Amino acid sequence: MKVPLVQVENLFILPGIPQLFEKMLSANIDNFTESVEVDRKLVYTDLYEGEFSLVLKEIVKKYPNVSIGSYPTIEKERG
Repeated sequence: MKVPLVQVENLFILPGIPQLFEKMLSANIDNFTESVEVDRKLVYTDLYEGEFSLVLKEIVKKYPNVSIGSYPTIEKERG
């Protein structure tokens, strides 16, 4: 099933929730034909986003080719 995309010029607006992003991207893969090399790293932490957001902003400022996404979840404490 084709899922409509929100597009502004050459920018596509996709959901930030990883599961929804994957479904929408898969359903519209023909819109994304250009191959771009991506190096992806996942980091998990029990810290609140506000505790390290300034550090992430400094990394992006220092390395303009870096994109950082933060996907907070609400889970029961790990034990």
